[in-house]
Amino acid sequence: MGTIFYTDDDQDDTFIFAQALKDINKGRSKQYDLETLEDGDGLMNTLNNPPPTPKVIFLDLNMPGKNGRETLKEIKENDRFRQFPVVIFSTSSDPADIDFTYQHGASLFINKPTRYMDLKNILEKCLDIDWQNYKRPAKEHFYLSAS
Repeated sequence: MGTIFYTDDDQDDTFIFAQALKDINKGRSKQYDLETLEDGDGLMNTLNNPPPTPKVIFLDLNMPGKNGRETLKEIKENDRFRQFPVVIFSTSSDPADIDFTYQHGASLFINKPTRYMDLKNILEKCLDIDWQNYKRPAKEHFYLSAS
């Protein structure tokens, strides 16, 4: 069992992500809990007051308050948190966003899928990653799309 952190201010995206994880859990022996947060401040507060410890953090970029860019930098500059895998999960496909997050230590950059089955498929791929032994891909393989 592990806990996935999902940080996004969009309640619809959060609901759909949670539903996809619930559907995935039905078919797996290893179940995952979900901790949802609305912004970077909430994520940092949760990380500073454990448990739980995240297996992986999914982080949206565009949020009010502390956005995903600021939050990613804060995580990766902190000795206690830098080992946590951070998957950028954003509607953006801007090369500047991809470059920024790569330079600041994100593990992967995923463009949010628009179809539910694509979301389930990409989420399953992320859950199948051995994050403890994960080696971040070269920049040209850092960006994943659901297709």
